[in-house]
Amino acid sequence: MGRKVNIFGIINYTKMKNVFLFLMALCSVASFFACSDDNDGMNPKSLNGIYANASTGNVLDLKYSNSEFLGKTVEFHTADGVKATLKLNGVIPGEMETVLSDVELISDDAGYKFTTKDENDSRTIDFVGGVENGKLVLEVNAKFNNDLIGKWLLNKENSMAMTWMTVDGKSVQLAQIRNVEGKPLGLRLTTKNIVTFALPTLKKLLPKYLKDVTFMEDGNIIATYNASKQGENGAETQDSWKTSNLNQAHYRVKDDVCCVYPNLEMIMRQMETGGTIDVVLLQQLLINGIPCHFELSEGTEATQDALYMYLNEEFFKQLIPFIKLAGTLISEDTLIPVSDSIYISLKEIMTNLPEALEKTESMNVGLNFVVENN
Repeated sequence: MGRKVNIFGIINYTKMKNVFLFLMALCSVASFFACSDDNDGMNPKSLNGIYANASTGNVLDLKYSNSEFLGKTVEFHTADGVKATLKLNGVIPGEMETVLSDVELISDDAGYKFTTKDENDSRTIDFVGGVENGKLVLEVNAKFNNDLIGKWLLNKENSMAMTWMTVDGKSVQLAQIRNVEGKPLGLRLTTKNIVTFALPTLKKLLPKYLKDVTFMEDGNIIATYNASKQGENGAETQDSWKTSNLNQAHYRVKDDVCCVYPNLEMIMRQMETGGTIDVVLLQQLLINGIPCHFELSEGTEATQDALYMYLNEEFFKQLIPFIKLAGTLISEDTLIPVSDSIYISLKEIMTNLPEALEKTESMNVGLNFVVENN
């Protein structure tokens, strides 16, 4: 008797085999299309890292308000090429770190592009960028809300104000008064008489060097200043006045204090001199911003809105290490005018200033502005 054959088993086996082959083919097609992206063969994780302006590996091309922004780093991380996390270090004024999470990535021929927004009660920031092997491009556009936004003109009639009180009320000598040859005249500049003796002269000099300051909506501070090198006749022209570049200094208003963040790398690039001051020391000092206190006064029909912005003793005491260093770099014969015929030694002031600041109880040095009427 011959072997029985289960025809239904063969049919079922054939069906199962065909279904299995169909599923395998379907998975292969899906896999082909999934892997056949614009950046075929790229491992998204290879793009992870820290990108910096000065880097020779991962280069950062950073623009803030469509202008080059130096001295910053951005950290990029993605696990799957679908979403990414970016950490911006010191890019946004007043923020040591700004973390952008779950940023959607769109693949292109070179790598990935992205667009995102980050906002809170005080600012709204738009980000547009892209990343590829060895390079991250990022454009940042910010919009802040504060009471300082606008153009403020230096008050030429009353440009500056100053108060200085020592702990024990005693005066501390800052420098001897000298003639044009540098010889002492028997008079002294002290913490007590500097307000009455030097302030009137400083009020007259300041408008020759500073015209106005603009607090922009994007967090930039722009100043109009006198960059002239006067000739023999001391003549100046309108060309002597220049406007500072974008991203040289930013600001952020917090708790009625305007913190100013100078970008030393941008400033040093614009300066013609190479500079011998320790930039690293300054950067550490300014990393939290310069705390400028301010008072706003509403104008009347006859007067303009006014702004008084000042630095207090806490900031100046932080400058003591820098003042000591700067004092060693100044030559003995460097004189600064107090009036038309009397001078003081800059080196002497820088030498005595640290001791005077250590004995200071309260100190305010500030500038007076009025709003520009449109």
